Amino acid sequence: MNLAIKAQNISLTRGHQTIINNLSINIPKYSITRVTGPNGIGKSTTLKILAKLISPSSGQLQVTESIGYAPDLLPKNIKLSVSMFLQSIQNLHKTRHNTHDWFEYSEMLNISKYKDIKLQNLSKGTLQKVNIIQSLLKNASILILDEPFSGLDKTSEMLLIKHLQHLSSNKTIIYTSHETEIIPNFATHILNLEDNSYKSLTTVRTYKTITIPYMPNFNDLKILDQIKNSNINISNNIITIQVPKSQTNEVLKALINHGIEILEVKE
Repeated sequence: MNLAIKAQNISLTRGHQTIINNLSINIPKYSITRVTGPNGIGKSTTLKILAKLISPSSGQLQVTESIGYAPDLLPKNIKLSVSMFLQSIQNLHKTRHNTHDWFEYSEMLNISKYKDIKLQNLSKGTLQKVNIIQSLLKNASILILDEPFSGLDKTSEMLLIKHLQHLSSNKTIIYTSHETEIIPNFATHILNLEDNSYKSLTTVRTYKTITIPYMPNFNDLKILDQIKNSNINISNNIITIQVPKSQTNEVLKALINHGIEILEVKE
């Protein structure tokens, strides 16, 4: 098994209080792990340890890939506008291999109209979307999100879930969510901090990614009926379609029959 994170006997104590007690987990690459447990059990602290933002008191942690992190809340005193804040984050991480654009993400989450508003004046839901976008701009191999759905409307929840599912074809995702939130179960693994158990919910499906040129009228094509179980992402003037490996030939045939050029097919 290829691992994204390996933790052995991780513990964290503060004063006389044990926050994390003897946690051992192997998180596979390209999995989606939901961290669960009652309030106060240390979910946020566990994510900070896995993100290497704080060091455990004992144990060993192996994380060999880059990490994008979204805290449960951004600081409320940021006086930069949305555009200035996200552009500065983008500039820090932009390379010829990372061409992600903050404005594309802002349009995806429907906050482009707030681009000139200072972060300190945003609503909780809009600020949370900015928080999510800043974590995505690093284009890291591991994405760690603390309560990413908090404050989001249902439409934004579904957009984010769909995008995270798409990203899991080449990224490892770890997240927490409130027990009271009704979020569709899209995780492949569960880390339960009540008993430090880590289990697979399902066999991780094998996907292939099909890349085609951008088409303005793509959403209007009847082809969507044939690829309705696929994850579709539009970025940088291309469309990527993530399909279960078993359905790849069927989807390729449908695309070709519609006269759509196939740019690339990969695992």
